[in-house]
Amino acid sequence: MSPAPIIEVVDVAKSFALGREGLLGRRMTLRALAGVNLTVLAGDTLGIVGESGCGKSTLARVMVRLLRPDSGRVLFRGRDLSGVDHSSDARTRLQMVFQDPYSSLNPRMTVGSAIEEPLRAHRIVLGEEVVRERDRLMECVGLSPHLAGRLPRELSGGQRQRVSIARALSLRPQVLIADEAVSSLDVSVRAQILNLLSDLRSELGLTLIFISHDLSVVDHLCNRVAVMYLGRIVEVGRVADVLGRSAHPYTRALVAAAPQPVIGMRRRQPPLRGELPSPTNPPSGCGFRTRCPIVQSVCAVKEPPLVNLQGGHLAACHFAAAAQAAPEGVGPPNDNANCR
Repeated sequence: MSPAPIIEVVDVAKSFALGREGLLGRRMTLRALAGVNLTVLAGDTLGIVGESGCGKSTLARVMVRLLRPDSGRVLFRGRDLSGVDHSSDARTRLQMVFQDPYSSLNPRMTVGSAIEEPLRAHRIVLGEEVVRERDRLMECVGLSPHLAGRLPRELSGGQRQRVSIARALSLRPQVLIADEAVSSLDVSVRAQILNLLSDLRSELGLTLIFISHDLSVVDHLCNRVAVMYLGRIVEVGRVADVLGRSAHPYTRALVAAAPQPVIGMRRRQPPLRGELPSPTNPPSGCGFRTRCPIVQSVCAVKEPPLVNLQGGHLAACHFAAAAQAAPEGVGPPNDNANCR
């Protein structure tokens, strides 16, 4: 029997109003999410990858209700989170670790107080048990309780990120979202935090959502991966399927652009050309068509839906099945060079 969904993102859209531009003062709107659908199964370690500006962090903040979606729903174990307050059980079961541990911690609050605060506010434990639980959480993430009296600036980057993880775990979450949680750390410290997250997931039965630019980290840590482009999910499935048998041309380009493990190894597919389109003025139809090597005229007029290729491997491309079956870099002929 397959695990039940723990988080379901249903047709979620989110835009941000920007300033006015031009002589007529046209108000600009940045479309961060455009109808995202995503299911996270209990016990999953789901990686979310994509270029900067594709909407990964916005999606994470919508999941934990730091941002309210313009439309669509986020369900936690079948319950719509739009109607729950900040102190509800459903809200505390979703926690997030941010990219920069220094800015996410109060610089005037000791790290021990930062971990104790949610314990007291949500009455997880009472009285003298608060300090004991704080020490247990610090040891759980590999920190000595003797550091509880230190300020964040007195700790290293890796230690601060461990404090952030301990604070997130203090509410005993079922889902932990790590938003680029290791990208600002040194390589050796990054490996330690990744191993810590993997161990915590196994020991505590956590569902982990890991946002990253690094495909090798996602390959190592995650069992499923979702690829985002311009506010949409363009491919999702098991890591071996998505990264090993990519069906969407954008995913294939990301895999081809990853650093090669062997010196002198040649790439089998040329890197992406062009820049990510502006989310204030996205292309019609398929958002990737302006950079796609297999673009055709239908791509300009019709947005491709996410289709199930096989075994839960989904891709949003009109030619996903053909691209998956063809040799890398080969696809349907371009029948309209002007549709870009």
